[in-house]
Amino acid sequence: MLGLGLLVIDSNQETGSVEALLDPGEYRPRKSKHRQERLLGEFMKRIGDPNLGGTEKRKGIMTAYRQRTLAIARFLQKQGPTKASHIARTLREPKARDILYRNVYGWFDRVSLGVYVLSPRGKREIHLWRDEAT
Repeated sequence: MLGLGLLVIDSNQETGSVEALLDPGEYRPRKSKHRQERLLGEFMKRIGDPNLGGTEKRKGIMTAYRQRTLAIARFLQKQGPTKASHIARTLREPKARDILYRNVYGWFDRVSLGVYVLSPRGKREIHLWRDEAT
């Protein structure tokens, strides 16, 4: 329920009045267990609170997925070409192979079977994100 009411306004300058014909009902938001679990799960996976108030959509918000992707990108920036399995073990990130393979942000290039390197786009964009976010 939206909790809306209905007011009637008499705009006569001499006897102007406002009358409430229908009072709003109590606001009761819809409850979605699945949505609530997904939202709480996302917040539990995040490290810290990296999103500033008024964050622009163009740049994007810091999600748990982006934090994990940044950790992998920073690792590749320091180490150079590395096997996905080594990254997964070193960073203790079980989804490292999936993140590298899917390459959602275009930050990684595959140089050989299972070996990845930071792409030119990744090198440019990694600096747009604060270090304390990961």
